Amino acid sequence: MRTLLLLVAILVVALAAFGQALDPQSVSRAGVHDLFDKSDALNFNPAILGPDRGYTATWELPSLGLGIANNSFSVGYWNKHFAGDHNYKASEIRSILDQIPGSGIRGDMQMALPVLGFGFKHFGARIAMQSAGTMNLPKDLAVLALTGNDVNRMYNFGTLEGTGQAVVDYGAGFAYRFDQEKIPDLYFGAGFHFYQGVALAKSEQVSGSFKVNMTDTTASLVGGGVFHSVTSTRGDGVGFDLGAMAVLNDKWEVGLSAQQIGARITWDVKENKFVSGFVDSSGIQLGSKVNMDSTFHKVDTTYGGGTVETQLPVVLQANGRYKLSPKANLLGDIAVRTSTTVQGRSGLEVGVAGQYFPVRWWVVQGGISVGGLWGSRFGAGTGFHFKHYLLDLGGSWAGGAFNGARGVGFAFSQRLLF
Repeated sequence: MRTLLLLVAILVVALAAFGQALDPQSVSRAGVHDLFDKSDALNFNPAILGPDRGYTATWELPSLGLGIANNSFSVGYWNKHFAGDHNYKASEIRSILDQIPGSGIRGDMQMALPVLGFGFKHFGARIAMQSAGTMNLPKDLAVLALTGNDVNRMYNFGTLEGTGQAVVDYGAGFAYRFDQEKIPDLYFGAGFHFYQGVALAKSEQVSGSFKVNMTDTTASLVGGGVFHSVTSTRGDGVGFDLGAMAVLNDKWEVGLSAQQIGARITWDVKENKFVSGFVDSSGIQLGSKVNMDSTFHKVDTTYGGGTVETQLPVVLQANGRYKLSPKANLLGDIAVRTSTTVQGRSGLEVGVAGQYFPVRWWVVQGGISVGGLWGSRFGAGTGFHFKHYLLDLGGSWAGGAFNGARGVGFAFSQRLLF
């Protein structure tokens, strides 16, 4: 029983994502982007390739961003109740089940692995591996794992579902300065992405239920279910980004962007699997020798070929950057995700962040955001910004802070400037 519960929990954490697409440069600021960072342009706003930042070329070296989250258990609760191996008391079982919503345990994961990127003047290009997954496990599965089967009770698994995908993003973008008289500096940018899908696992339909009927003389199992899944190892798609940025004065910079316009990936189906089965109304008589072939009816069909699509959501975003002092900056971010996909649910997220440079080459930063998938996010980190080399490290906590968080993230990014 403990093994089954632990397997369920591990699946939730291992396939567990923040509401926004993960971005190593912004994790320590709770997802808030910086209009000053040109190496971040193809993540959200290509127009930031336009301004002169005092260098001609950039190289983005291998970096990493990882985030996991769930809707039921905090980090502290997980460490207390699931770390190690022990027998659960009745009070612990009730406590665990009380943490799980009626809709089930939802887990999300996102990983970003920028492999290489470069920028020259107002042009940039980037190669990055991106993976995302989401899974929902029904509460009845946790009840069954913790308490065992209860006779004459129907267990339903209609909310068992999940999707995971991994793609390589080849991106390129440019920006140009628009000459006019009202705004000191105004830039427009465009980006193009080619997505090469390398792995897809998707449950198209999962539903089922079972019950053990008990009488004075017999015990029988009744129920049935349907499982439909699709897998693929090859796909492709394209998407576009549009952005604008304005330098209003020596303190204010603002930006607007629309990301992943028309982005969707068409996958060549490797395996399309459909399994259904049901037990006759008389049920399987437990404890007796019975012919399963005449009692349990099953259809298992597997074939390849055809295509299936996964969508990437359009994200509308507005950003601001205010220079508080020579050593401190204030950043703001408002983003709207227009549809629910494997990258996260639709909705509005608002965040603020700050940067402080105790010395010229050392920065400490942090931020907080609200909205999105988990309601709140807190981030903190540091960085070392030398003349030609930049290294940033950071972490974030979703749905709470530190041990009270229901999700955690970690990232590091490194770049060269010339």
